[in-house]
Amino acid sequence: PRLHHRLDLGERILRLEKTLVQRGEAVPRVLQGLRGQVLSLLDMLRSGERLITLCHNDLLAANRLRSGDTLWALDWEYCAMGSPWYDLAVTTCGDSLGERETAELVRAYLGRPPGAAELARLADYSRVYRYLELLWYLALQKHTEAGFVEQRAAELADAWTNP
Repeated sequence: PRLHHRLDLGERILRLEKTLVQRGEAVPRVLQGLRGQVLSLLDMLRSGERLITLCHNDLLAANRLRSGDTLWALDWEYCAMGSPWYDLAVTTCGDSLGERETAELVRAYLGRPPGAAELARLADYSRVYRYLELLWYLALQKHTEAGFVEQRAAELADAWTNP
């Protein structure tokens, strides 16, 4: 069923940044440099979004269970109305899917091969997801290896210059 709550990725970014500021931590420079690009991309995505549906918004492997031929989505705490392309981006990024696997997932979702515009939309939402994921690690003080944020942020910056 439709929900009244709509996913606002820009608000989620602001909330995570605010958590860092409240702890007296700054958003790392490497992410500050990407912030404007991410927010501009979000504005563009919002203005062009035509399909809004109920989305899980955290469809990582830990939140999926296969039983026989059925795939179940677990832990719906982040569910809201939003773009299914963001849900697909969470899955492709969270599972570190390659190009071929991503195309297979999108083909299965659409029931047909994806077009170039659809793959581009997924790539755009993937950039947003990766930015949010890095803020989440920082804001929730998730333990990461030394250089993890910097490496992931560099990969994200590279995704902007080499889509």
